[in-house]
Amino acid sequence: MVQIGFNLLVVSGFVTSEHYPLLDRLKALGHDGVEIPIFDGDVPHYQEFGRVCRDKGLRTTFATIVTEDTNPLSPDSRVRAKARDRLHHAIDCGHAIPALHVLKGEAVPGPVWDLPDPRHHPGRSRQICKSQDAAAPLRDVGMRKHAGLSAALGRQVTR
Repeated sequence: MVQIGFNLLVVSGFVTSEHYPLLDRLKALGHDGVEIPIFDGDVPHYQEFGRVCRDKGLRTTFATIVTEDTNPLSPDSRVRAKARDRLHHAIDCGHAIPALHVLKGEAVPGPVWDLPDPRHHPGRSRQICKSQDAAAPLRDVGMRKHAGLSAALGRQVTR
């Protein structure tokens, strides 16, 4: 059965109680779930937002991003440490929702967009990806089994 979801990033990078009426509208339009952006906020905020989604009968997934300052593929170990902390926080928030994958019933964050884009930093991504240290924050995030998450990495494409 096909499930239809709506990415709330279209309306905001930080969803709040101001968006509750939109959730009602999305459900009325036939959406089965929503993807929640996790860029800011704390665990209690996402617990409440998740409760509201469940009460409205909406399934939830979440997505987060990393920036140049929190890039898990950075050659700088301090940046990779920030990346680990940033991704752990996002996972904890997603677990608090809880974000459920529509098909398998397991929590799944949306893509974690890696940086840098090779068109802007030619050759750098390949060099970074060869480093064993660069994968450490991602392996560490994968070890966050308490949340039951599987991470999806993606490359942001800008045209």
